[in-house]
Order: sequence, then structure tokens, then C-alpha cells
Amino acid sequence: MHAPLIIDIDENLGNIQKQRRLKTAFSRNWRRIPRIVRFLLIIIGIFSTYSAALLYLRRVKTDGHVEIFNVNIICINNARTAVNLNASFYQTTTTCQNMMYSILQYKLFSRPSNERQRAVVNAFRHAWDAYKRYAFGSDMLDPVNAKPTKEWFGLQLTLVDSLDTMLIMGLNEEFTAVRNQFSTFSADVDRFLAAFKVSTNIHNQQQCKKYAGLCPMFINVDTGKFVKEGRITLGARTDSYYEYLLKQWLQTGKTINWLKDDFLKSMSGVTKLLLRRSKSRKLAFVGELLQNSSFSPKMDHLVCFLPGLLALAVHHGLNQMLLETAKSVATTCYEFYTANPLGLGPEIAYFNVNDLSSKVDIEIKQADSHSLLRPEAIESWFYLYRITKDPIYQDWGWQVFQAIEKHAKQVNGYCSVQSVLVEEPKCIEKMESFFLAETLKYLYLLFDDDNSTLTLDEYVFNTEGHPLPIYQY
Repeated sequence: MHAPLIIDIDENLGNIQKQRRLKTAFSRNWRRIPRIVRFLLIIIGIFSTYSAALLYLRRVKTDGHVEIFNVNIICINNARTAVNLNASFYQTTTTCQNMMYSILQYKLFSRPSNERQRAVVNAFRHAWDAYKRYAFGSDMLDPVNAKPTKEWFGLQLTLVDSLDTMLIMGLNEEFTAVRNQFSTFSADVDRFLAAFKVSTNIHNQQQCKKYAGLCPMFINVDTGKFVKEGRITLGARTDSYYEYLLKQWLQTGKTINWLKDDFLKSMSGVTKLLLRRSKSRKLAFVGELLQNSSFSPKMDHLVCFLPGLLALAVHHGLNQMLLETAKSVATTCYEFYTANPLGLGPEIAYFNVNDLSSKVDIEIKQADSHSLLRPEAIESWFYLYRITKDPIYQDWGWQVFQAIEKHAKQVNGYCSVQSVLVEEPKCIEKMESFFLAETLKYLYLLFDDDNSTLTLDEYVFNTEGHPLPIYQY
């Protein structure tokens, strides 16, 4: 019964004796080496150990998810970019799945330089503190009841959306506090991932050519073709297509010319088919074409992104005449705010294009009178101020900010407003993530007097207000 135990002990004793003989042989051979050689070998060993340790601390191997390491570098989901969280901004390096990356150090953004910027930073802090206290880790905050809203995507939207705003505003302590708690983010955890072949050359379809480069709203997911006689609009569901024609051209170093060509073609289509003026005050607005190609004088607040896009195009050397269109439509977007007693922007407005006897240019219908504190008008004023240096855009932004403070600020954050048509509005029980990611960010940048933060020659903002570096080839 005990034989195996005796055999194991004998084997262990034999191994110990072998190890002792090896150590004795090594010691004997080591002493035979001249002292100077032994000294050099020791120095080389110390240097090699130090170099290996330094390399380990300076480089990181990632697995394709967003993970924050001791050295504060993360890899964006599915191996697109490596990002240094010690930097003043998300600075990309290169593709990162199963690779090693050096960490680069960058200076931090400066603190706010004037009273208006400081007021916006205080507003952000108020919104962020409420989210952190009552809804941290959830998509959005219910500021009325001080609790999370019903989950939308379950992706911590407000948290992720707010990170670069903190850095841009110089809120480094707040950012560090989040970084220390936020260890892993992956959009594909516990999910089935779709795998399909993507249609190509969608922009070259006949339906887009029919409307001078403007594409219908919907695509048939089975055929990859546009739905015939679909609505033509620059509002919800289509706005980002036109935005990214220009911005993808810019971000890729102006190297993909068909993007620029399609952008210019589509803007010509906007001027030809959608741009109209109201009867009384001749306000320039961008309407829609309905399924039967009839014109509708309806303009979403979302369309107020267009003046900024046109101004950005002019800044990068495209058609200078686009700037006048940008200024005109930006003025109309300001009228969205002045046409109601609260001074907040409604979701949708209609324009008078028929009644010459009426002096009312803008009609806000009750069903469209809610305000989500959207960023598009402020975004466009930011671009126009950067390019024209006209302080009127800063003044408009300040008026809107004061209206937000007066009508949307709650004890716990900020709420969307049910109707801008009443003088004592009720709250919608939600603080949108884009309020922190875009509205407050663009207000802060609008009030940057010297235009030094995130120059338009080095960065391009995506449609959710997150700056990305422009590649230099």
C-alpha cells in the first residue's frame, strides 16, 4: 500500500541531489572565469533586466477590447485605435489588436479663460455630479426623480459621451476619478454580433442622381436599394450621411475625392430643391420633399447642423458662396429660439411660404414643441464664429445658455422641456447624453475667444461631437 509513497520520496531525494550537483558545478565554473569578465557579465545582466522592465512599463499588449491598464492606455473595441488616457485628448496611435504600443505623453487642455466658459463648466459639473450620484453606469439620468432612466442601449452612454468634454474643459480631476472606476467597456459583451455583406456604391444609385445628389430616407435592407419616392430631407435619419461626406474627406487628409465631389453635388441639390425663404421676413430655411416630390416647409432642429457644415467646407477651401448660405440658415436657426416665450429650440418648425398677409414666419405646432436641449444650432454658431470671428454668434449662444439655466436646470441636473410654447414648462424626465457630449461642449468652444482649442485644421468632430484627429499624409 505504501510503496508509491516510498518511490516518490526516493525520486525527490534524487532530484535534490541532482540540483545540488548542478549548483556546485556552476559555482566551480563561475569561479574559473576571470574577475573582469564576471564583472562585465553582471553589468550586462543588470542592464538587460532594467531594459526589459522599462519595455514592459512602456508598452502594452491588448486583446481587442477597451481595457485600461496600469500605464493608462486603452484599445478601442475591435482593434481600431490605441488611446492614451494620460493625454489631454484621445490621441490615436495605430491599430492595436495583438500588438505592442508605445505610450506618448501630451499636454493637458487649459482651464476656462473667461466668465462665459466658467459658467458652462459649472453647468457641466452640475449635470455630471447629478448623473454620478444617481445614475452612474446607466445610459441617462432622470433629473426629476433623481434616478436612472429606463435603459436605452445599456452602454453607459452619458459616462462615455462625457469623457472628452471633461478633458476639453480642463476637468482633469473629474476625468481621473472616472478613469479609476471605469475599467472595461466593450459594446459586444454578451451579445450576438451580426455578420453580413455590406452593399457598396449606394451613393451612385439612380434615386440619388434623380434628386441632384440627395438620397431618399430609407433603404430596403433586403435589396440594398433606396425605397422609391422616399422622403428627401436633411433631418432625422439622413443628416449624418451628408455630414460624413465632407468630414470623412477631411479626416482622411482630403485623399478620397469622390467624397468631396458627392458632398458638393448634394449641397447643390439642397440649394436647388430644398432651400427656400419665408414670405414675410425672407428667412432662409431647408425644407423637405415628400414621397410625391411635393415640397414641405418643415425644418427639423437637427437641420441646424447644416450651416456649420457649410462653414467648415469653406474653411477647407471649398465653394466660398456656401458661406452666405450658412450665415442665412444660421440666422433662421436663431429664430427657432426667439419664436417662443422660453427662448429654447423646439424639435420642429414650419415656415410660412404662402400667406403674404401674415407677418408670422415660423409656426411651432404643439406636437413638435418639446425641446431636448439639442446642440445643432450652437454647433453651427461655433463653426461660424471660428471662421468669421463675428461675436454675434457668441451672443446668440449666451442667450440660449441663459434660457437653459432658467428653464431646464433642476436640483439634480438638467431636463428636456415638454413644450416651449408655455411660460411655465414641465420637465421631460430625461437628461440626454448629448447635452453633456455636444450642447455644453460646443457652448464652451463657442466662448473660446482665441479659437485655440481643437483647431479645425487638426481635428474634425464626428456627428456626436467627439473630436478626431485629421490624418496627415
